[in-house]
Amino acid sequence: MVIRIGPRGHVTLGGRLEGDVKGRIARMIVTSGKGGDYRDFEQIGTWATMVARDLAVPEG
Repeated sequence: MVIRIGPRGHVTLGGRLEGDVKGRIARMIVTSGKGGDYRDFEQIGTWATMVARDLAVPEG
């Protein structure tokens, strides 16, 4: 059985990659100096607000 949820879009948000990471590629990124914390909490909050608003209002 396939259940379709009808996505309305997508978003890519920055993340955090630092410290004692697991995985060879993740370690390579951190040891090369390109790791860090790239989260944008304002952007995350804006996205979460939009999702909550969309869930509260029926589509159509």
